[in-house]
Amino acid sequence: MNPQKIFVSCATQSELVFENWIRKFSNTIKLLLENYMNSNIDIVTSFDKNKTQFIEQADTILMVVSSGYYTDKNARKEIEQIQKLEKNTSKTIYKLIFTDNTETADKDELSAIPYNFYLENPFGQIDLSNQDDYVSEKSFWLKLVDFSMAVCPECNLNLKDSKHRVFIAETGPDMQDKKDALIRELQHNGYGVITVGQEKLTPDETKKQIEKACEEADIIVHIIGGVKARDADGEDIITLQNNIAAGHCEKTGKENRLIWIPEDLLIKDENQRLLIEKLKRDNTALPGAEIVQIPTETFKDILLHRLKEKENPIKLNGTKQNIAYLIYHPHQKNKIREIKAQFESENIRVIDTLIAENKKELLFHHWQSLIICNSVILLYNENYPEWLESKKKDIIKATGLGRKAPIMHRILLLEPGTKPDTKLKKEFEIVENKKEALNGLAKNLISKTEL
Repeated sequence: MNPQKIFVSCATQSELVFENWIRKFSNTIKLLLENYMNSNIDIVTSFDKNKTQFIEQADTILMVVSSGYYTDKNARKEIEQIQKLEKNTSKTIYKLIFTDNTETADKDELSAIPYNFYLENPFGQIDLSNQDDYVSEKSFWLKLVDFSMAVCPECNLNLKDSKHRVFIAETGPDMQDKKDALIRELQHNGYGVITVGQEKLTPDETKKQIEKACEEADIIVHIIGGVKARDADGEDIITLQNNIAAGHCEKTGKENRLIWIPEDLLIKDENQRLLIEKLKRDNTALPGAEIVQIPTETFKDILLHRLKEKENPIKLNGTKQNIAYLIYHPHQKNKIREIKAQFESENIRVIDTLIAENKKELLFHHWQSLIICNSVILLYNENYPEWLESKKKDIIKATGLGRKAPIMHRILLLEPGTKPDTKLKKEFEIVENKKEALNGLAKNLISKTEL
C-alpha cells in the first residue's frame, strides 16, 4: 500500500513563519496520523526542494494560513498550481487558519475545508519541542489532535463497535471548538461519532453523505453558530444538513434530532441572526427536532443522558398519562405527602422532587421531569426568593431543555393567606393548599391534559 502523501503549504518569506516550527508542526501531524492509521505518511512542506512534483501526487493539501500567506511569493505559486490541479484531480484541501485577520481567514481561492485554530501567528509562541507547553497551550494541542482525527479516513471505521452513534453535523467556524470538545466527550464515553465535510465532494456526493449519516445515527446534532457557515450548492451547509435531516425524520418518523444554539452565542452577522430566527419559526425544518438553547456543559450532559436512555429505554404503555411534576424546596418536604395523595387518588402520576447530593443527578431528574410532564405544580416559598426565581425560569423556558411545547398548565400552590409577587400571578395559576381547591385542581388537570 502506497503511503498517504500530504503537502503543507505555508509562507516562506515571512518574518512570522519559522521553518523549524513548520517542520515540527508537520512532523507532529505525521506522527499522529501514522498512529491512527497504522501506516506510513509522506509529508513535504513549502520549505522543501522539488515540491512541485510532490504537490501533483499529494492526496491532501494543508494550507497554513498566516496573516501574510496569500501575499507570499512562493505560497502564491503553490496556490496557482493547486488551482490548476483542482480541475482534474481529486485532492482534499484544508485551510488551517492561524490568523485573527478576518479578511485573510475568509479568503476563498481554493475549495478548502476551513479549520480555525483561533490563534494569531503562533509560530514563535508555541514551542512544539517543549512538552511543558502542553499545559500552557493545551487548547492548541487538543485542536491539533482533533484535526488529525478529522483528516484520518480510518478514524471512524470503529463505529460498528460503539454503543451508539451520533451524527455531529458540520457547523460554522466560530463553533468548531465546541464541536471538537463535544466529539472528544462522546468518544471518551465510548460513543461513535459520524462527521461529514472532511473531504472535497460534488454537491450530489455531499447530499448522499449527509443522508447516509442520518440513516446510521441514533442521534443527530446540529450546532448553530453566530457566523455564517460555508456555502454548499447555493446555500449554507447548516441549512442544507438541516433540510436533509428534516426530510429523513419526516420519512422515517424518527424524533432523534437536537438543534443546539449555545446560550452565550455571539451573533456577528445579521444574516445569521435572520437564519436562526427563521429556523425557530419554520416548522418544515423541524421534523424530529428539538431546539435547545443552553450552556455547553448542560448540552453535553443532556446528550449523554439521552444516549444512556437509549441503552436502557423506558417502556411506557400506550395509554395517555396525566403527569404532574411537583417542585418544592427541601425544607417543604413535610408538606407534600397529602398533596401527592390527593392527586394520585385521581390517577394523576406525580413526579416528586428529587432530594439528593449529586448535582448532576438532580439536574437530570429536573430536566427530564420538565420535558415529560403535562403540568407543573410549584410550592411557593417566600423564604427562598432566589430558588423560587430559578425554578420559575426553568418552568417558563422548558422548551429550551428539549420540550416540544411550553408547559401551559403552571400552578403556584400557596399556603392560605400568602400573598405572592404580582409577576408570579402573570405566569402561574394561583391555587391555595386546601383540600377542596386541590380536588378541583386535580379534576381540572385531567380534563386539560396538555401532551
